[in-house]
Amino acid sequence: MKKAMIILIFVVMITSTYSFSYGATNKLPITMYLNGSFVATDVLPYKANGTTYVPIKPLTDALGITEVIFQLEDYSVTIVDSNKTIKFFIDQNIVWVNEREYYINATPTIIDDRTMVPLEFMADNFDCEITWDNLTETVYITKDGLEFAKNTSIDSYYPEDVLWLARIVHVEAHSISYEGKLAVANVVLNRKKSDVFPDTIHDVIFHPGQFPPAHKSGFTSLVPSQECLLAAKNALNGENNISTSLYFNNRPFQSKSSDLYKIIDGEYFYY
Repeated sequence: MKKAMIILIFVVMITSTYSFSYGATNKLPITMYLNGSFVATDVLPYKANGTTYVPIKPLTDALGITEVIFQLEDYSVTIVDSNKTIKFFIDQNIVWVNEREYYINATPTIIDDRTMVPLEFMADNFDCEITWDNLTETVYITKDGLEFAKNTSIDSYYPEDVLWLARIVHVEAHSISYEGKLAVANVVLNRKKSDVFPDTIHDVIFHPGQFPPAHKSGFTSLVPSQECLLAAKNALNGENNISTSLYFNNRPFQSKSSDLYKIIDGEYFYY
């Protein structure tokens, strides 16, 4: 029974579909793109000791690799591609590539029931190139000849979305708490989803009469603070503290008193 339960747990780790569930952290979340398409993960990639770790299943799916095998006997994960087989051992620095043993500095591990593997090692072995946008913590993976089918069931976003959203959060909420910044970011995203407003982050921000600071000199080249970037990325990843609110102001709207949802740091948020 115990063996069966362990196998079942790992099946969940390997085969689970991806849905966003991110809490606030002090580090900017890492976002992945493969050949320009967003790669969704339900556990955040992270950096440790100079290595980037990513959940194995979203990456192998994106690369078109369908065979990922867990072996309970030696607590390993094997990736089988057309001309290469890689076998990782959880919490060990040993890896087999086409049955040859190698030592690696990065140690595969399990985080929140997901198997995390070193991105750089995967990229080297599957002929990918990696580049970084350090400001938004975005990693671009490119592989020649690969057509990656974007998952249209998941809301994707791009680094320019992060920057526009973080900029408007910066000019509207730089002096208030993280909770207030997150709320402002979600007002923009709620408007993007609404039939009343434009359907892109950029166009919501520059919609006439809505965000006056966006029309001031320097806004389009503003470098947002780290906390504003954090609020923007977490909001884009699904963290919402204001429900479907569409409006906010630093003083109450008399005409919308019945629509008040929450007051955060003196800012009034309304449906």
